[in-house]
Amino acid sequence: MEYEVYDGEIPGLALRVNPSGRKRGSITPEQARRLAKERLAEVTRCGEPAGDRRRARQAPNMAALVDRYRKEHLAFKKASTRDRADGLFMRILALHRSHRETQVEANRAVTLLSGIFTWAEDGGVVLLQGSPCCRVKEHAECRHERYLSAQELGRLGVALARADEDGTELQAAIIAIRLLLLSG
Repeated sequence: MEYEVYDGEIPGLALRVNPSGRKRGSITPEQARRLAKERLAEVTRCGEPAGDRRRARQAPNMAALVDRYRKEHLAFKKASTRDRADGLFMRILALHRSHRETQVEANRAVTLLSGIFTWAEDGGVVLLQGSPCCRVKEHAECRHERYLSAQELGRLGVALARADEDGTELQAAIIAIRLLLLSG
């Protein structure tokens, strides 16, 4: 006959023992007490643990979440942002598993994922543990300075002269670029 042994510390917490003497579950009494206290705190804060579990089961999986994010949020972004995001979606999981990718791109992937989870939380999608991105430590990024080569400077000069002659660009923009070239 199955019976229950009640905990002396937490009211209502019990251990079920099978007729064979085997105990159900694989956690220690300390772990069970900690979990019971957490659930009690949830209920005290007007939580609904059973409802939370049901909503978590009904929450979309990652593929469905990304698909909704693309349709409902990313569709309104610039084309360059959408293109970059589409490329990152395909590699997003591998970026932090592998060190073959650049650290900057790995950071951009975390930023994109963080945006997805923030959007999902704002839209009412239940994420009981919050965004997993908040725990990802970003890689350090080094700022790089790049200077135009002599060949690139020549091509820029020709393009500026052409734009100046045919009037396709604002005169102020052409002057500003020339000033930046001279002053750095």
